[in-house]
Amino acid sequence: MYQELKSKVDPSLPWLAVGDFNAILNSSESSTSGTLGETASQFSTWITDMKLIDHRVLGPWYTWSNKQEENPIARRLDRALVSESWLETYPRSSVRILLPGLSDHCGVLVSLDSGIKTLPRPFKYFSFWKLHPDYERLVTEGWVCPTTGSAMAKLYQKLRNIKGRLQKLNREHCSDIHERVKMAWQELTRAQLEVLERPASSAFQAEKRCMVQLQELQQAEASYNQQKSRQSWVNSGDSNSAFFHSMVKTRQAKNTIRQLISDSGAVLEDIEEIGQEAVQFYKGLLGTRNGELKRVTVSTLRQLLVNHLVEGESAGLCDMVTADEVYRVVKNMKKGKAPGPDGFTAEFFKEHWGLVGEEVTMATQEFFVTGRMRKEVNCTILALIPKVPNANTMKNFRPISCCNLVYKCISKIIANRLKKVLPKIISPNQSAFIKGRLITDNIIMANELVKWYRRKNISPRCALKIDIMKAFDSVDWDYLYCVLLAMGIPDKFVNWIKGCLESTSFTVCVNGGLTGHFTAKKGLRQGCPLSPYLFAASMEVLSCMFNRAASRSVLPYHPQCSRIGLTHLCFADDLLVFTKGTVEGVTVIADILQKFYLVSGLQCNPNKSEIFSAGVTEELQNALVQHSGFKEGALPVRYLGLPLNAGKLTVADCQNLVNRIAGRIQGWQPKLLSYAGKIELVISVLASMTQYWMQVILLPKKIIKEIESLCSQFLWGELERKKRAKVAWKTVALPRVEGGMGFKDLHSWNKACLVRHFWGILAMQETLWIAWLHAYRLRHQSIWEIQTRGSWIWNKILKIRDLVAGRLYLTDRGIEWDGELMQHFKISRVWHSLRPRGNLVQWSELVWKGGIPKNSVLTWLVLLNPE
Repeated sequence: MYQELKSKVDPSLPWLAVGDFNAILNSSESSTSGTLGETASQFSTWITDMKLIDHRVLGPWYTWSNKQEENPIARRLDRALVSESWLETYPRSSVRILLPGLSDHCGVLVSLDSGIKTLPRPFKYFSFWKLHPDYERLVTEGWVCPTTGSAMAKLYQKLRNIKGRLQKLNREHCSDIHERVKMAWQELTRAQLEVLERPASSAFQAEKRCMVQLQELQQAEASYNQQKSRQSWVNSGDSNSAFFHSMVKTRQAKNTIRQLISDSGAVLEDIEEIGQEAVQFYKGLLGTRNGELKRVTVSTLRQLLVNHLVEGESAGLCDMVTADEVYRVVKNMKKGKAPGPDGFTAEFFKEHWGLVGEEVTMATQEFFVTGRMRKEVNCTILALIPKVPNANTMKNFRPISCCNLVYKCISKIIANRLKKVLPKIISPNQSAFIKGRLITDNIIMANELVKWYRRKNISPRCALKIDIMKAFDSVDWDYLYCVLLAMGIPDKFVNWIKGCLESTSFTVCVNGGLTGHFTAKKGLRQGCPLSPYLFAASMEVLSCMFNRAASRSVLPYHPQCSRIGLTHLCFADDLLVFTKGTVEGVTVIADILQKFYLVSGLQCNPNKSEIFSAGVTEELQNALVQHSGFKEGALPVRYLGLPLNAGKLTVADCQNLVNRIAGRIQGWQPKLLSYAGKIELVISVLASMTQYWMQVILLPKKIIKEIESLCSQFLWGELERKKRAKVAWKTVALPRVEGGMGFKDLHSWNKACLVRHFWGILAMQETLWIAWLHAYRLRHQSIWEIQTRGSWIWNKILKIRDLVAGRLYLTDRGIEWDGELMQHFKISRVWHSLRPRGNLVQWSELVWKGGIPKNSVLTWLVLLNPE
């Protein structure tokens, strides 16, 4: 069927393929786990070749079930696939999944015009405007207009002046850029026909003008597409405009809300009703204080908290903000981020810093003098990101805050100062957002502690995996201020934080338009530079409550925890609590969680929390579940994205990584990318997806081979096919000076990542994981001599011990690697000494330096395959 459709259909036309395809695309489309088969591979390849997009649907996710009570299975086999041209021709089309009735398959109803209206769209700065010859003049004219009032007021008057001029520029010369490119092509076609039919000087001049105009518009279109696609990885110089345009259409199709089910169960399809529901939901979540909470005093918290800033440690927190500090913060802001309500991106301010820098600096410094912030500076857009496919309730969206640059500059300065002192006041149980602490430590230690959970004849123990409900959105501000003051943060600094929080207001973005407005009353914004550090401070009280209960023998320790006083591991809102397998211990934990909620607003979600136990009777196990209020969990599960398992690591445990990479590739269109674009995509996206796993796990060779195969197939445009690659991956993974493309060999990179753990042990890093390791694994033994009796994850790390021994050692100078001092661990340096070697080539610099990227790749291919 796939080949027949492929031969009959032009992918560039607006077309639709709908019905039962009898195949799934990824593991999320089946209720049962398992590897994807050949059918899924063929289906994925066909979708990629035909440049199709999986249309977002209304209704159930699964569309077929086997109707078997003993072995129930449901899958998503029925769908509607559309081309990009379809979405452009029928932008309001919708797809609804109908209930199956007497069939085992659901019906699929396609509407060409769903009648969806749009909300008013805000101003948004686009980088391609600067290509217009009038752009610089308009920006300068808008900026030098007379202004009055405070520094912040003057800044925003100037921005409004520029905004009006740029809106007019866009309306008259830049709007509907895709249509302008098409018209420019048509004009060039007419001019070239004139040249060929009636050659004349005027005809040649007209053709030249048309070519220049088309090139300028194509450059503008490429810039527009990249900015809209939010793909920030490209530095190659190739436009890849078709790819970015495809990503824009795919993202719009995925994120457009066509239907919403309200809290009362009503089905909403009118955009204004959807907007009202979104505003009311977030007003209730962020714009309303929690009336159940009890006030807590600074003195009470000071007695509870173990760590406080002493005199001298807070020095520098309240120093005057300098112009250089403001400039460095703006300079380091990432490109491609969505703007706040004022519409101006970081690119605008960086591009015009010579013009706008003084006013931005004065407005920023004004806040640190007065502590007051204008409402327009701290107005925030709530962008709704679906957490699940076909999200249709507000609870299934993640609100990301898009803040104005001036606010981000202010909050980033505060955050940069605060994070310097956090290691002194945050317990080692917390590893998120604290310099020198690693998420990988939590993963390894958690696996060590559940190592024996499969055994029956062990001492009673349990672990509680706790989900905190709407964590960032629920933090009570008064509680937070008291925590900061109790930690020894100066009053002036806390008042700055108050100024950032209490001037917050929101407007909600629905399908690109803005609706509603309300003032914040609680919570921390996901997207604000300050929020991660303030949340860590909020969770410190819970850490101290657990630790104090254990030190007073109220909360019994989990086996292999008492020597270092370990009660829990915390990474942001991911909480894992350990205790002895007793009703008393679980009851204490439940009481602590409730008391913490009543002062902080942070409440655990029993429906998403689990309790794991071992060494207990069935009767006791049931009692533990009852007293915790959590679900009974079963290992293995995922913890911080990686396996938490009492048994050995299997290939199946790692299949999720392969499926995620395959799923990401399915969302791309390799035929729309140049080779240079594919190279950057593989390096920046696919490699980074493996990096996280490789810092903890020595991946099975089969998994690495599958990942490299996926990358190779994507690179050469033969996704999921068995055809031979143009160049073997082992050559591609060599440095350019050795004839490769500069990718990293994943086998050696994986080992280099794991060397970090040995370096940390020799460096005697002051982390909870290193302390636990010395207390329970090393016990005055050498890391080079201990036996492999730990968890599967630790035993995997020890597998590379022979590779590391003799190369990494402690000397009087410090830690050395291959005889050279390495005071700070550098993965790239270790990898370079472990990677496979190739022969140096003479042509490397000639091919790669200064050339057009796609031409460099083609030249490289010719040199390696001269036939």
